[in-house]
Amino acid sequence: GESLLGDLRYFASHGKSEEAPQLFPTWELLPYEQLSPLGEISGERLEILNQLLHNHCSVVIAPVEAVMQYVLPRDVLRKLTYRAGKGDTVEREFLEACLIENGYTRTPLVEERGEFSLRGDIFDVFPAASLNPVRIEFFGDVVESLRAFDVNSQISLEDVTELQVLPVREICLSQKERDDGVARILGHDKARIFARSRVEEVVDQIRHLGNFSGIEMLSPFFYQKMETLFDYLPKDALIVLDEKDHVM
Repeated sequence: GESLLGDLRYFASHGKSEEAPQLFPTWELLPYEQLSPLGEISGERLEILNQLLHNHCSVVIAPVEAVMQYVLPRDVLRKLTYRAGKGDTVEREFLEACLIENGYTRTPLVEERGEFSLRGDIFDVFPAASLNPVRIEFFGDVVESLRAFDVNSQISLEDVTELQVLPVREICLSQKERDDGVARILGHDKARIFARSRVEEVVDQIRHLGNFSGIEMLSPFFYQKMETLFDYLPKDALIVLDEKDHVM
């Protein structure tokens, strides 16, 4: 995948297309491993899904494991995506609520992806798929400037035209979705996916821990309609299956 990506990006850089080919990564977890994917991986995946949603990604390379896996439904991703640009009127309390809903954590100083801080008229946020955090400076409720900055030196690097905040995790639940998911798990007797003690443990984690390691595995219980990468592709997408020759 990485080798093919390098080749395609080379040819794309010498062509007319301004959209670089992207690699849609897998979670890099073993089957049924009760862990969550790394934040960087989820950030990359959600960023590519968002690009596909807005037809900003022309070529995607995906391992078969990633293609077969459920992803965040399109309607949910649209609902959880928040944008702010220079000159926009934004209530900081609303922005803070959106970030918390998307899985961000408020800290005194932004140091890691998925964190944000608010100090007077300065709002710092580190999007999950970004190389650098972004500093929003307000004048009242109006966005006066957006700049990427170095997380270590705190020095501004470049102006940003728009801040686009995507979820930190591949599952961000409202209270209703959480409650509905618990009801579905408790009513899922026919499949017997867990031992009874495991069901009680999972339900207790959902009710009291919020997000916990491995919760992404339970996505089908929280969202009524699950989707795959194919649902994000345009109707006229060309799908190429690259099969290696088998040597006997």
